[in-house]
Amino acid sequence: MEEAMVGAVVGASIQTLLQNLLSISVEEINLFRGFRKELERLQKSFLMIQDFLYDAEMKQVTDKAVNRWLKKLEAVAYEADNVLDELNYEVLSKKMEKPHKMKQKVHAFFSRSNPVAFRRKMATKIKNINEELERINKEANGFGLQMRFVGAHAPTPAVDGRETDSYNADPVVLGREDDVSGIVEMLISSPAEQVLSVLPIVGMGGLGKTTLARQVYNNEKIKAHFEERIWVYVSQNFDAVILFKKILESLTGESIEHGSSREVLLRKIQQNLEAKKYLLILDDVWNEEMEKWDDFKNSLLGISSVRGHGIIVTTRSDKVSSIVKTLPVHKLKSLSEDNCWSIIKAKAFREGDIPPEFETIGKRIAKRCQGLPLAAKVMGGMLLDKSENEWLSIENTYLSNFGGDGSTVSKILKLSFDHLSPPSLKKCFACCSISPKGTEMPRAYVIDLWMAEGFLQADQGNDMETIGNKFFNLLL
Repeated sequence: MEEAMVGAVVGASIQTLLQNLLSISVEEINLFRGFRKELERLQKSFLMIQDFLYDAEMKQVTDKAVNRWLKKLEAVAYEADNVLDELNYEVLSKKMEKPHKMKQKVHAFFSRSNPVAFRRKMATKIKNINEELERINKEANGFGLQMRFVGAHAPTPAVDGRETDSYNADPVVLGREDDVSGIVEMLISSPAEQVLSVLPIVGMGGLGKTTLARQVYNNEKIKAHFEERIWVYVSQNFDAVILFKKILESLTGESIEHGSSREVLLRKIQQNLEAKKYLLILDDVWNEEMEKWDDFKNSLLGISSVRGHGIIVTTRSDKVSSIVKTLPVHKLKSLSEDNCWSIIKAKAFREGDIPPEFETIGKRIAKRCQGLPLAAKVMGGMLLDKSENEWLSIENTYLSNFGGDGSTVSKILKLSFDHLSPPSLKKCFACCSISPKGTEMPRAYVIDLWMAEGFLQADQGNDMETIGNKFFNLLL
């Protein structure tokens, strides 16, 4: 997955750079006397390379030479981006000059240094980049990369690596009725002598563990049986103090200040729970250290001796489930092909009318999803408002390397990333992916970071902050 992201980020960088190159007006190009032809040549070179990128991104995971080619292309793209920044700075300087200074040769465009030397320097830089791009283009032919024209894609939300909650009402949940009823019955009929009954839900990424836990959490029988329900997103940082803080915030509905001691947090949790029975959902647990789990669990036992509390732990790890379980582990199975097709239909045809010519293609695509509801949802979103030929193209182009090697989740997430649009949105997403999973970053901080990195460009109707907010919402 990490190698696959390299090509995708390079692709996003190339597309963003190309957009900036193509946005240079004829009037501005005329200002660059001495290297106008080289600048136009640069535009054409990146246009040609862009057509190779999609094939390169598909092949890079299995072809190390293609991966090296992409990294070489990335270096040249950054170099071209730096040159473009210099040119844009000169254009801005030109616009900022006072009218009377513009009339004087001494203060003419590029006058801060030697205008002739500046043009010569820029011409040399762009010429060198063009020569390197020519070599890269020749290498692409040598690797057998195919030129593919790919049109604009509709935005597809990113689907992993974010905090979960109990309120997200997914309108398309199929094939999990037996799972829900089985877990509900096990929780409400758990041994009467136990204070804490822990039921793990285990399965690979993309199977819908969080969605299943949310359905149980919002089940009417669960609401009637447990007086308090608490949802905590855990992820990889299993820190007891952080978990107790989140539990207290869930109980009170109020934000808790950082710095509260463990003792204070536990006392307040005890006061809020009193003698109530509760169900606690610990979503996405990765901790495999028994000592940490026992430490957390023993504190919960200490604040309430009421019998009949329940805990659901969702995890990908069999070891986690063996550490925490007091009830039988619920192993989540794949969905049937029919259920996957039903999810795709619900996403791709929101009106409910399904043309018969789409059904055969759609069922083949559903089979490629390998029973993963996440894959079916992503595919349904991609197929929305597409023609029959586009469905065939997606099946043959993007799903041809989907096999039974256990990497379907990574590939479907990569596919979702590939279809983020515009290209600068990909760069914003990739920027956030550098942070560890579960990292909390305020919206304003993230948007400021994107602006500082130059990922956001104002347009005629919106400033950078407005565009940043739109991108942030798309990635939620």
